[in-house]
Amino acid sequence: MKHGFKKYKFSHGQDSDQMLIRKLLVNFLTNGKLESTITKLKALKPLVDRIVTKVKRGNTADNNKLLQQFGNLKPLVNKFEAIKESLSKVNSGFVRIVRIGARKTDGALVARLEWAYPVISKDVKKSVAKISEVKKEKKI
Repeated sequence: MKHGFKKYKFSHGQDSDQMLIRKLLVNFLTNGKLESTITKLKALKPLVDRIVTKVKRGNTADNNKLLQQFGNLKPLVNKFEAIKESLSKVNSGFVRIVRIGARKTDGALVARLEWAYPVISKDVKKSVAKISEVKKEKKI
């Protein structure tokens, strides 16, 4: 018996639970927000905090841990750079869970995981700059 061992289980087995958490984590990092059940988001929140801390430190050991966690870092490199720039002055509390309500079909409590501070990637900055240039050209 493991007394005082707090870990969320999803009754699918250890491997599928780990894969579910990994997929949710990748989806959150790529999109910046995620809607799911409260239990899944409560399991995901401490992992996001740990990953952001590792991204901010950025030493070789942390990079190896991130590679071990995700397998392929190429799609996430730009997101990691944006996280490092945006959250450099924040020590903890990177994400928050906002409760939405009960799902109509099965009554499960649904919530949204989002960044507590805005994380703006370079792709968004470039697109905003292009839009502002187009507006200036139209005015002239």
